[in-house]
Amino acid sequence: MKKTILVTIIGFLFFYASKAAIFTVSNTGDGTGAGTLRTAITNAELTAAKDTINFTVAGTWTVASNYPVITKPLCINGFSAPGAIQGQLGTAVRQLRVILNGPGTALVYGLQITASNCEIKGLVIQDFFKGIFISTATATANWIWGNYIGTAADGLSISAVTSCNDDGIALNTNTSNNIIGTNAISISADDIIIACCFNRYFHS
Repeated sequence: MKKTILVTIIGFLFFYASKAAIFTVSNTGDGTGAGTLRTAITNAELTAAKDTINFTVAGTWTVASNYPVITKPLCINGFSAPGAIQGQLGTAVRQLRVILNGPGTALVYGLQITASNCEIKGLVIQDFFKGIFISTATATANWIWGNYIGTAADGLSISAVTSCNDDGIALNTNTSNNIIGTNAISISADDIIIACCFNRYFHS
């Protein structure tokens, strides 16, 4: 009987860990409380499937320290935020409503990815050391598109408080098969990455 119960529990835990989940960000705070982006990333790390993080709140997240490293497949969908519109790159039509604002010169990354098969879209990422860092050679098949990195929220201007201090997007030298910007479906999927000391913006 005990053995049967144990097998059942293990099976349930395996099912939960392998089932994709949707986590909702409803709080612009930077802590580990309910509804924060930090909590959503932490919870997504508990499952093996490709989870999605959506937003029911828009605004600016003032980020004081590194978010958890993304080690599992994950989609962060900034376009889900209220008022967000994918629209055309670099025009008033595109409206991004999730703004991640870093601490400036500190060695803090907007997002660090060691996983494969991640998708990051619809974010404004400002004032970090590196905007997005794909940091391992085994991180492949990631798609980063539809973001403004190192710019103001409208994608049309820059300042000392928006530019990233090292790289907009940095990729490990040996990583491969990652797509930065358009995937040839639509030009509106492009990223704009400017105002960083070293702009590494390329397909690998």
